[in-house]
Amino acid sequence: VMLADPSLTENANVNVVFNNDAGADYPNYYIVMGNATETPLPLSSITSQISNVNASNGIFVGGSFMGSVSGDIRNQISNSNITNVSGGSIAKAGNDIGGSTYLTINSGTYHTVIGGYFIAEFRDDTSKLSINGTTNVIVNGGTIENIYGGSAGRGSGVDIQAGDVNVVVNAADSSNKVSVNYVYGLSGEYVEHADKVNILFTGNGENLDVHSVRAIERPDENASADERVISFGSEENAFVGQFNGEISNVKIGDQNQFNELVIGKDSSVEFTQDFELSVDTLSIFSDSEVSGGAKITVDDALNIYISDSTSASDLVLDLGESIVLSAESQANISILHEDGSLFDGAEFAYDPETNSFAISNVPEPSTYAAIFGVMALAFAAYRRRK
Repeated sequence: VMLADPSLTENANVNVVFNNDAGADYPNYYIVMGNATETPLPLSSITSQISNVNASNGIFVGGSFMGSVSGDIRNQISNSNITNVSGGSIAKAGNDIGGSTYLTINSGTYHTVIGGYFIAEFRDDTSKLSINGTTNVIVNGGTIENIYGGSAGRGSGVDIQAGDVNVVVNAADSSNKVSVNYVYGLSGEYVEHADKVNILFTGNGENLDVHSVRAIERPDENASADERVISFGSEENAFVGQFNGEISNVKIGDQNQFNELVIGKDSSVEFTQDFELSVDTLSIFSDSEVSGGAKITVDDALNIYISDSTSASDLVLDLGESIVLSAESQANISILHEDGSLFDGAEFAYDPETNSFAISNVPEPSTYAAIFGVMALAFAAYRRRK
């Protein structure tokens, strides 16, 4: 067991930097960043930078073995081979995390990467654990079998509460590609709740290999999240290229697996798998597009985000065969600025035969007629103002 300091005191700020240049093996070890004894010891914060660790049958615990952490837990792991990696603590009564957890994987090989708690045989079956901040997993490269934004492990009966759960897979580096079999927001094996699950892919599709993505691994069990969003690209970093995995459409009760699909600014996503996905909202930011074999049904609203520097006059968006607007969604289309405010004075017309629509600042039927040719406007014209 590797400890930050065997003489830790209460409310300590733990900082670990460990580069295993000597190449020593820790094949069956627990590697614990905080307190590793079974005596509860409250800590203030934990930060670590770990490199070149071989624990091929071992477990990395980013937080404490026992005891609470009142602040944040931040762990960064590079070029390592570890079976199970947990950004949080071992699940035990009193192991609440007052801040947020941040687990960054830069490279290496891992079977399971967990943002929150690792639940093992010695958990307290009646405990209710909490992460008061956000739970974050950031993957910049490496080969991983499973990613859990929330918590995972062995055992049952632990009630875990968290704020937002964020999983970011960044495939920007061609020399350090990302290979992931399964990406899950929450495990579903426990009574686990998050305010929001965000799963974000950025970078180049050529550097990414992923099999399947789910907001909740086992939707027939008790895990839940108020919002479930999957995004390709963000305001800061686009996603460009093919996405070769599937996005699960298995319902969570009577709800869509993901209630929003986001195509970020300047992103271009081609879905190569022939899966079907139903979402409440499809948000497409400016200068972005989505295509491919997947069939995406939008149940609620389509939000087109327009850059303030882009003229909306006579803007035409061809949705293609991949995106289908339900009758309800056609009545709820919003034209928005990037800051989320409604585009002032914008009008649009939608043509169901070509599955495309046009936006104009000039609210005259002749404008739409010029765009669509012969087209009946009565069913489609709609105005949204600030």
